[in-house]
Amino acid sequence: MNKITQNSSFTHSERYSGFQSTDEASRGSQQFNQVKNSDTSDKKSALLQSLKPCTLQALYELMSLVHDSVEAVDQNDIAECTSEDISVCQSNERRKTAADDSSPLQNDPVAKIILPVEPLELRSMLLAMVHTFPRTLEGLVLNILGPTGAEILTRKFDEMDQRSTPEEQSEFYKIFYSAFDDQYAAMDVLLNRKELFSFQVFQSVLDQYVRVHVDQPS
Repeated sequence: MNKITQNSSFTHSERYSGFQSTDEASRGSQQFNQVKNSDTSDKKSALLQSLKPCTLQALYELMSLVHDSVEAVDQNDIAECTSEDISVCQSNERRKTAADDSSPLQNDPVAKIILPVEPLELRSMLLAMVHTFPRTLEGLVLNILGPTGAEILTRKFDEMDQRSTPEEQSEFYKIFYSAFDDQYAAMDVLLNRKELFSFQVFQSVLDQYVRVHVDQPS
């Protein structure tokens, strides 16, 4: 009889100990998540702090452009350049180009911001944006970047490639395009706007020296 009582008491003690362990494990898991989130936040801060002051200033200016654009435009009227509506965006850009004959650089605030940034510094800035503000980077490329900005950005990419190993190049583009829900749409936007820039230069030369105006093919 005593043995039965002892066994029952031992079993109850084990169960109680188990409940304690579960509770402690829960608290431990919460503490781990807090530490993990803190570590992630620290890493993001470290990425930003590693940038030169002028590069960090450029990053904040780009962020302001995106945020101001979102505030200024009705959400229902925002046309994001996905693979399905590239032609719509191109049409809008052609109308803007036809209505404004001033300097392409002056018309593209993104181009003015990234032009003075050194290629490797720009790479660091873009990587920091991927890890800290990925949606802002996506909005910048898909909705704010103009033809001149696309031309300058892709030229900067070429300069980065010249100063990087093939492995570094591959890793950069892998991380950069991971910020986009549709990576192919982002590539299409850069390519199409770069082509639009080339056409604008060609059209400007014809207008200035030959006095001939050519409309961009549809």
